[in-house]
Amino acid sequence: MSTRRTVKTMTRQLPSFSFVNVAVGIIFLVVIVVIAVSIAAPFMSTRVVTTTVVDKERVCDRNSDGDRSCKYLVFTDNGTFEITDGFDAMRWNSSDFYGSIRRCHEYDLQVRGVRSGIMSMYPNIVKATDRGRVEGCET
Repeated sequence: MSTRRTVKTMTRQLPSFSFVNVAVGIIFLVVIVVIAVSIAAPFMSTRVVTTTVVDKERVCDRNSDGDRSCKYLVFTDNGTFEITDGFDAMRWNSSDFYGSIRRCHEYDLQVRGVRSGIMSMYPNIVKATDRGRVEGCET
């Protein structure tokens, strides 16, 4: 008498990738890349600009909740820059720093970031070295 064994083979079914799964994965990757680039971009675009300060101004806006946010703008002969607090500049005294910037003085400005008119973003001044007053400049 022979014993017959039945061996059941188990087949493993791989999950099927649908268009929705692939689309969600791509969107997730794009969001991660955008966040990473927005964090890293200011650090990658650090440069020194030698320029003369023409004017400076504090600009305030109200958002939809009624909260007011302000930033300090510095207008120079090489473009407009802002002074803001934050981790990128490791500065928490933007008001004092803004007060030390003088019109009609030439500066070596260490700035980070890029100008974006659509987002109302300006390069942030990280450090300013005063090179002295510019002769013939009117305050």
